[in-house]
Amino acid sequence: MGGGLYADAGAVSVEYTSITGNQALGGGHAGTDGQGRGGGIYLAGGTVSVKKTEIWGNHASTSDDDVFGDLIDA
Repeated sequence: MGGGLYADAGAVSVEYTSITGNQALGGGHAGTDGQGRGGGIYLAGGTVSVKKTEIWGNHASTSDDDVFGDLIDA
């Protein structure tokens, strides 16, 4: 989860950055597949604000290739 950035608490600010070419492929233990979500960014909690940032070309095996969750556009 979160090939480029995983956030689960607090506040993160991302400025003038490119988040590209990352992968969240899942995986698992004891025969489970696991889940790949948010290839670029995965937000489990807290807040992530972005300013002049490109998020594209990422891949997640289950859902949300670029962003899983809600970003704050600064």
